[in-house]
Amino acid sequence: MMRTNNHITDLDAIELSSAWNYNSKLVTGKNALLSDSLLRDIKVLSSNAKGDADMLETELHAVINAMSQNEGKSVDALKNSTASLKNNLTKLKEQLDKTTH
Repeated sequence: MMRTNNHITDLDAIELSSAWNYNSKLVTGKNALLSDSLLRDIKVLSSNAKGDADMLETELHAVINAMSQNEGKSVDALKNSTASLKNNLTKLKEQLDKTTH
C-alpha cells in the first residue's frame, strides 16, 4: 500500500530523489526547482524507503538461513523415515535370495 502525504507519493519521492542525486539543478535556494518542504519530504521518504529495503533484505536473509537450517533437519527426517523402508527392502532381498538359490 503506497503511503501519501500532502506533497508527494513514495514513488514520486524515489523518482525525484534519484533525479536530485544526479541532477545538480535540483537544489534549494532562490532558483530551486523543488521547494524546501518538498525536498525535505523527498529526503524523509527516501530514507523510509531505504529502511524498508534494508528490513526486507534482513528478513530475506533470515528466511534463507531458516531454510538452510531446516534443510538439514528435513534431510535427517527423510533418512529416519526411510530407514525402516531400507530395512524392509534388505529383508525382502534376503528372502528373495533364499528362494532363488
